[in-house]
Amino acid sequence: MVDDVGDAGDAEVTIRWPAGELPEQTITLQAGHRFEVTQGQDPVVLP
Repeated sequence: MVDDVGDAGDAEVTIRWPAGELPEQTITLQAGHRFEVTQGQDPVVLP
């Protein structure tokens, strides 16, 4: 998943994964960055 929260501010995002040991993951994403989120891992800031 790739998300762009723009310049509005930080966003708290809850992802409901379709399967696996981690059915739900809540993360805070910083404004002005693009992220790649992989189930069970911390978000990665994209260039």
